[in-house]
Amino acid sequence: ANITAATATIQQMFHTILNLTLPDNNPNDTTNGRVSQMSIIVQDIAENILKQLDQYINGWDIDIIIKKYPTLYSESMNTVILQETIRYNLLLKTIYNSLTSVTLALKGLKVMTNQLEILSKSLFNNIIPNQWKIKSYPSLMPLSRWIIALLKRLSFINQWILYDKPLQYWISGLTFPQAFLTGILQNYARKMKLPIDTIHFNYKIMNY
Repeated sequence: ANITAATATIQQMFHTILNLTLPDNNPNDTTNGRVSQMSIIVQDIAENILKQLDQYINGWDIDIIIKKYPTLYSESMNTVILQETIRYNLLLKTIYNSLTSVTLALKGLKVMTNQLEILSKSLFNNIIPNQWKIKSYPSLMPLSRWIIALLKRLSFINQWILYDKPLQYWISGLTFPQAFLTGILQNYARKMKLPIDTIHFNYKIMNY
């Protein structure tokens, strides 16, 4: 408990320090009509993220996925991929809308609201924006590493959608792995005609 409390305290302290940016680094400040250094950096970060996510930024067509992976009694994985796609689509939409808005605001084409200012500071400080965290899976990574991990997750989901369910699953690549584990139990229970509450996972520790 003491370690947890101390860790939370120091993380909050560093978060506060990062947010205490100098006046000339405020995204709303200009000097002699020139855009501030922070504005340039934030804009570059936003545009770079959008470029990296370009292949997936519009998400997947849910209707097509429902037709390809319909809800079946014998295959719970169809429900898992549908739910994962919906969650990732929502996250991608949030990322796209927020980055587009903050880019327009930095260019002076949109009002820089308090929410966009907080977003710009998060981008500048390499922190995952709170509005993304709400729609995302839990993560302690800095923003730059989080984007790399997100791309790997999106690739995993895309391969599943295109080429049917994989032979091996990346469990931590799912936004809600609990549903996947439940789906595995459901598939086995229905195939073997057993009550699902009578079966459970066994684990074998592997030596490498």
